[in-house]
Amino acid sequence: MTSAVVVGSGPNGLAAALTLAAEGVSVRVVEAADTLGGGTRSSELTLPGLLHDECSGFHPLLLGSAFAERFDLTGAGLTYRWADAEFAHPLDGGRGATLWRSVEETAAALGRDGTAWRRVFGPLTERFDAIGEEFLQPMLHVPRHPVSLARFGARAAMPVSALGRAWRTPQARALFGGAAAHALRPFGGVLSSAIGVALTTAAHAYGWPVAEGGSAAIRDAVLARAAEHGVTFETGREVTTIDELGPVDLVMLDTSPRAALRIAGRRMPRHVRAAYRRFRHGPGAFKVDFAVAEGVPWTHEQSRHAGTVHLGGGFEEMAATERQVNAGRMPERPFVLVGQQYLADEARSANGVHPLHLRPRARRVHRRRDRGDRPADRTVRPGLPRPRPGHARALRDRHGRPQPELRRRRHPHRRERPGAAGVPPPRRTRPVRDGRPRRLPVLGRDPAGRRRPRHVRLQRRPLRPPRPALTGGFRGTAPRSARY
Repeated sequence: MTSAVVVGSGPNGLAAALTLAAEGVSVRVVEAADTLGGGTRSSELTLPGLLHDECSGFHPLLLGSAFAERFDLTGAGLTYRWADAEFAHPLDGGRGATLWRSVEETAAALGRDGTAWRRVFGPLTERFDAIGEEFLQPMLHVPRHPVSLARFGARAAMPVSALGRAWRTPQARALFGGAAAHALRPFGGVLSSAIGVALTTAAHAYGWPVAEGGSAAIRDAVLARAAEHGVTFETGREVTTIDELGPVDLVMLDTSPRAALRIAGRRMPRHVRAAYRRFRHGPGAFKVDFAVAEGVPWTHEQSRHAGTVHLGGGFEEMAATERQVNAGRMPERPFVLVGQQYLADEARSANGVHPLHLRPRARRVHRRRDRGDRPADRTVRPGLPRPRPGHARALRDRHGRPQPELRRRRHPHRRERPGAAGVPPPRRTRPVRDGRPRRLPVLGRDPAGRRRPRHVRLQRRPLRPPRPALTGGFRGTAPRSARY
């Protein structure tokens, strides 16, 4: 029987292990942490009884994916929940915009920009099953739905600044800009609209659901299916070299490029090693978890019913913020994602106190240029909501970690280099330029001792920053719509 070892038990690693096992491969998963799941973990980070997602909170591309349908994750105990509205973007003066599941309802709320919204996202939503099947595959493949993919690509290839001109009102432009800001890319870049178009279309097609009981429920469902297929797990073991894994036919690395270089670098060709050394991570983000009594009384009424709230001001302000972040400068008011998962899953709250999830975008914090003991809230406070008099007791507790601390916890062997802040030119973001970035040719031996080439597959992950946590308070300057 073919054997495989998956190093890392994040969502990609668990999905790879289950997929291989379903094809009859004997799979073993090795994880350095004491618990499995990577970003799909949930725990009581603030007060007892309040359930917080440690990393990922919303899963717009899981529902309806080929993986979830093939392995019937709902049959393994996973239940999806939705808030009344998918996401909202408040502006000053109680104004704002809200995305509802229905394209027609969203367009009607946008007034004179409703026709343009319907024209952009209506056809994509109707064909999203075929579109999602295409863009969730490797980029180099023969499309089964070329017309639908071309329609999506025509929108996705545009810069955000160009596609944003389809709407004229500040509300509609901010609504799309908030979704596009998830990409952490400058609004003027080619293909910068891809993430925003995909997430907005997914919100209309499937919504932005949360997992009942926290994101750990996704991990538990995958682990249940993996156990049925005989996958074995080993936790608390850090793999330093590929030789530690013993004779095995296939190795898959759900790791960062630098960790892959450390594990298999000696067996990589020279040009592949050099490419992995040149890899640079994108901008950073902080995560802060709060325990808030009675929820957040947004002045924009619809934001009180949205699972996700984007705080970033108007379209132009978000564009300026993204330029600063990608240039390695910390903006005065960073773009902030606010997760109100408790609106969809009431069991996460306790005694009228609700868990609140904030993720401000920020430049990367470097060990050499920013001291590890720097007060974390000094960096993030300007982008957080500020309480009004009389609401100071609403904040019951908070939790977070400074970015350098969590980076060391995730990647203890990674060394930061000066000048690595910001997103590099696109030509430097691909580890390998030979058209096959997911296959690393290395030399190994089979059990019979014959020297033969084998391959290590690196589970490709989207360009995203380390996801550290950061403590902060409800203080600073924010749009009036975001204040208590």
